[in-house]
Amino acid sequence: MASTTSSSNNAPPPYLTQIHVRPYRNSDFEETRKTFLDMLVGGRCTYLRSTHKHLKPSLDESPFTLAMQKQFTTPLSLISYSITLFGLLVLLFLANSVATRNIGIVLSLIGPSTFFYSRYTLRSVFNQYRERILTGDLADIGKHYHLVDTSLNGNGNGNGDVATSKGKSGFWVAEAVQQGGKPEVVGCVGLDANTNKDETSAELRRLVISPKYRRRGIAQQLIRTVVQFAHEHEIQSIFLTTSSYQQPAINMYKKLGFDLKEIKEVSIQMQTFKIYAFNLNVDNYKV
Repeated sequence: MASTTSSSNNAPPPYLTQIHVRPYRNSDFEETRKTFLDMLVGGRCTYLRSTHKHLKPSLDESPFTLAMQKQFTTPLSLISYSITLFGLLVLLFLANSVATRNIGIVLSLIGPSTFFYSRYTLRSVFNQYRERILTGDLADIGKHYHLVDTSLNGNGNGNGDVATSKGKSGFWVAEAVQQGGKPEVVGCVGLDANTNKDETSAELRRLVISPKYRRRGIAQQLIRTVVQFAHEHEIQSIFLTTSSYQQPAINMYKKLGFDLKEIKEVSIQMQTFKIYAFNLNVDNYKV
């Protein structure tokens, strides 16, 4: 699933930073995975931040955060509020016998239990999704995206940190270089030809921009790089999926010429969200 979210105000001034898009290197591994996690789970989730210390409190518009916020107003949550309120009313005004008092107690416990179980289930879904990705294509980026080590040919340092794409898959990073500072990976994108049998089609995956570098055209630079690569490797169409929790990404894909092909509704604990499928005709895209 490709993804980006909205901007942050913590970015360095644009005139002090240069952005370069280049092929992925093995040394980018940790920064790339951290950038992805920042996008997915954000910074308001104390549970996830306990195991991922780099997540920042300011990153509060991640899909996880938006889903957890929306959970407060789902039908199941509203039902749990009603049950809790009714149980408290029974305890306060109708508990004139042991039976009615017990009923009030039970209802007062069922409501909160339902609510917190719903949140636990939603959290578990995101944890499973995160782990599926981290143990999937992001477990070994070079291997999954068919990047070949060229550092042993006399052009590198022999540590596998110079790579080229072999085949129709590829992975790139956006690197921010500040004056006098160390280069920092602030975005990434992959083109995966492994997810379907059509050799003229490939999937855009892991499009992520660091929140503090949003709204600088970095996503467009990454997509242009992918499209140029697709042109060179006779890929005619690029497809992707994203969710309704990533509305800025949806708007960007439409603006860049991606065609909306399908919308599917998915429900988790009575919380409904949408999965959007986009497709880009490579020949019609202006690189």
